[in-house]
Amino acid sequence: MKYLYHSLAFCALLVAALSTGGCYKDQSTQATFEIPELRVSGLDTAMHILFGQEITLSVTALQDNRTESDFTYLWEMDFHAGDSDERIVLSEEKTMSLKVNSSPSSMPYAVTCTVTDTQTGLFVVKMCRLYVQSALGEGLLVAYERDGTYDIDLVASESITYGFKDPAVRYTRGVYSLVNDETVPDKILSMNAKYATNGQVYNDPHILIGTEKHLFRVDPQTFKKGDADEMLFSNVRESSFRTTGMWNCSGYASLAIVNGNLYGNTTHIDNSYSKVPIGVSPSDFIRPDNLAFGRMDQGWVMAFNETVGKFYACHGAFISNSTMTEVQTGFGIDLSGSQCLGSGPARSNGGAFIIKTADGNYYIAYLYINDSVYYLRQVTLPEADDIVSVAFCDNVDIMYYTTSSSVYAVVFGASEAISRKLSWAPDSDQERITMVKHYVQAWWGSMQYGTFNVYPYTLPTNRTQILIVTHNDTTGEGKIYVRPFNLATGMLTYKNGGTFDGFGEITAIAPTFV
Repeated sequence: MKYLYHSLAFCALLVAALSTGGCYKDQSTQATFEIPELRVSGLDTAMHILFGQEITLSVTALQDNRTESDFTYLWEMDFHAGDSDERIVLSEEKTMSLKVNSSPSSMPYAVTCTVTDTQTGLFVVKMCRLYVQSALGEGLLVAYERDGTYDIDLVASESITYGFKDPAVRYTRGVYSLVNDETVPDKILSMNAKYATNGQVYNDPHILIGTEKHLFRVDPQTFKKGDADEMLFSNVRESSFRTTGMWNCSGYASLAIVNGNLYGNTTHIDNSYSKVPIGVSPSDFIRPDNLAFGRMDQGWVMAFNETVGKFYACHGAFISNSTMTEVQTGFGIDLSGSQCLGSGPARSNGGAFIIKTADGNYYIAYLYINDSVYYLRQVTLPEADDIVSVAFCDNVDIMYYTTSSSVYAVVFGASEAISRKLSWAPDSDQERITMVKHYVQAWWGSMQYGTFNVYPYTLPTNRTQILIVTHNDTTGEGKIYVRPFNLATGMLTYKNGGTFDGFGEITAIAPTFV
């Protein structure tokens, strides 16, 4: 491609001048020479499209005593939105196809088509103001596998997208492959949207995608793939970057479990991952289901070591340069050899764990390290041997767990823990439940430091819904059910947040931001 430099304003003036006369007639006493009017149509004056969308533009030229072979066409576009000083040639054909990879902007790109009459040199310039919008926005990222390929859809709806008023669900299918001209190379295991910014240079928003072999960034507006693997780490050289979990904690920090090891990323320092030292050997006991964390600015990162039956923690704000050390909980129960079935954030920046002891009893442990307060509550969990997924809520003392066919709510407190089976069931008895998540807007716990409670775009559904994921082994279809719950009882309310479908087998979900 080549760059052209000329004044778009001059072209506009020329078009105006040509359009007023229609043709030129020499009024002198010499020979009379008439140029037939050149009429060009077919190009809209303005278009709104999504980044990565492919469009086809065409014009029609009409002029007396001319045929199609008498015209030439030149399509050009601004290289930068709102700036016509630097332009790029797109095509010299009458009809042009364009996959728009220019950055989204509130300012338009001027796309012009210059049609020239080769016999006289007369030309007309038609212009379209092209507004490129992000294919994304706030919603839910859904990673899935279908027929051996891996991709990501974006879902927007009233229950998960601020300001979205359309009762219908909006799907942007295959958003990764749409932009990057390839599908994700292997199975997606985790995703995380990071939006920390406290005025420091390294705090650019991004989305992280973790797979069986890789960890890479994508731009939240364009979804273009960016830095990957060792480029995201400090002094790490690995042949594979299997990333099984990622979370935000402590306002401007995030976590990742890569190859069984815990890494921390503090975006206000260098925005790269560093391995978190753990004060016990071996240190590779970290899994997504035995790690808990506080989301907000005073949150801690906590983990349960099943072998020794002890908890370890460090402050989330210092995750990149601290050591996880033992927490003296004083539970008075030997937890060595226990199994951790699930974990997650608890209210007031605490952490919670569901533990099955070696003798077969079940306990909920929750830790408030800031106040040195620790609870261990025995609980009866129906169908506990068949647990598929666990989700703790960060705003209330409620835990959800699922089997392949049932969902249970557990309300726990200082004195007791009570389990109740929900009456909810999937649309079809062929669907098996594969995952449950507490819905939290992507910015929550990952917003500008000190402004967590004044974010102007908070959904009323933030932290009041659960997401239930299912898969139909016969049809291969994955679904997501969005269901609001009562913050006191954990029971589902009469409202319905919608059902999202049309996916393959869902392997990871994550909310994303505007």
